[in-house]
Parts: sequence; C-alpha cells; structure tokens
Amino acid sequence: LSQAALHPRFHDMKEMLATYPEVTPQGYRDQCFFRWLAFDQMQHQGPLLILDYDVFSTQSHSIEWCNERYQRPTVLNQTNPCAVYLPDASFLSDIVGMLFLPTIPNQEENGPHIGDNSVFGEHWRAIGDCVDIVSTYPETHTGLIHFANRFCPHDKPKIIRETLNNFHHTSDTSSHQF
Repeated sequence: LSQAALHPRFHDMKEMLATYPEVTPQGYRDQCFFRWLAFDQMQHQGPLLILDYDVFSTQSHSIEWCNERYQRPTVLNQTNPCAVYLPDASFLSDIVGMLFLPTIPNQEENGPHIGDNSVFGEHWRAIGDCVDIVSTYPETHTGLIHFANRFCPHDKPKIIRETLNNFHHTSDTSSHQF
C-alpha cells in the first residue's frame, strides 16, 4: 500500500473505488487494484512474471520460460490476473490505464461487484493475450496452481504445503519440500 500511495493516480483510484459496489471482505478488492499502482510505481525494467501470493509453480515456469513462449503481455489464467507475464515492465502503465476504464459489474452471490478481475475480463484483450495454464486448487494438472480463497477458505497454508509436497514427492522433477 505504501508503494501504491506514491503513484500519481492513487487518489483518483481511491475515489473511483469508493463508487464501486463491494462484496469481498473490506479492503480486499481495493488491494487488488492498488497492487498494479505499486508495481507501476516501482519502475521495473525488462520482463516481469507477476504471480499472486497463492499461485505456485510445479514446474519451471519462469520469466525465461515465458520469454520463449509469449511475445505479448499474457494473462496465464484466462483473464484472471493472478498470473500475468509482461515482456516489458512498461506495460504496467497500460494496465493502470485499463483499470480506470468503465467496467460492467459481475453479478456475485452477494450482489454486483467490480474487481480487477472484472476489468481484466472486459478490457485485457486490447492490451495482450490470454492462455489457460493455471489450475485452480484442487485441480493440479498444470504447471501453475492457484490456491484461490474461495476453494481454500480455511487453513490455506496447510493446504498449499500438503498439495505441493505431495506433487513434488510424486514428480521426478524435484524433491524440494515446502
């Protein structure tokens, strides 16, 4: 949040988010938006592979791996921004601009909702490509696994640790334990 607050569009984003309906735990949605401001504010150079804290690689999915396969910015989980590859960090400013575009709310169980995933779903294809190489727990058939909150509501660290340890014990590629 401290990095996001340094971004020149931080206050504009706070004002915009205050007008959006909220159905997630207080502050969660805002943090999802603010992270893109923080990334942009950090002024990275070169390619980036941005993974949510709860996305883990079971293979060698790295920046180099992505560089070999993707020439354009690519969301690796359809339009869910839990895993995003950018061939150059300059695309972060495009993402920030996209976040300010008018977006139709998703209809969630608790009511209408606009999250960064809503914005990516509606506007990402103007910036980049989408692939689907991320499994959502409990599925583990791809190289990246997303342990999404709605599928791991309790004891998430234990679920992640057990799943990845089990995967690596049955894999010839690694004996690493989490």
